[in-house]
Amino acid sequence: LLDLAGTHRVLGNDTDARKIYREILDGGEPTELLNEALRGLLETVVCPAEYDWVPTPTALDEALAIYDEARKGGRLTRQAAADLVVLMTPAFIAAGKAGTVVDLGETLLAAGASPPFRGRDAARLLESLGDACVALGQHARAVAFFDRAEPAGQLRRKRLTSRIFSLSVRSLILAA
Repeated sequence: LLDLAGTHRVLGNDTDARKIYREILDGGEPTELLNEALRGLLETVVCPAEYDWVPTPTALDEALAIYDEARKGGRLTRQAAADLVVLMTPAFIAAGKAGTVVDLGETLLAAGASPPFRGRDAARLLESLGDACVALGQHARAVAFFDRAEPAGQLRRKRLTSRIFSLSVRSLILAA
């Protein structure tokens, strides 16, 4: 069924894809399959097949409802929840609601949360949170997230500064 839903997405038919993802979620499938179906369902909301799409408040509310439902039902692993936050980040930034994903991400990163994020899994979430902080104009906070995301290296500070500058320029262009 996941492949069928994916085919509908490729063909631009998000409505049928959503129906199939909902069938999988209602079917009591194994956790791994549920996580993939949740990701697919969320993609139809925050990354629709339409071009030049601007997220509506209704779409953002729906995305949060899907995320909250999955988290409260214990249907998401912590890593799958982080992947969904990463997936939602561009839509929330584009809608001027970057603080929402920062709050979600920080909850997942909270001290004492188990199991701890490691390596690439942590880096993706931390980089998304850094991007959201740049959109909020919180550059020092963004650098703190980026610093946590990448291992120390000779060119790291230069790359971080360049990334913050390019994201700031992009934010200014989108705001205009």
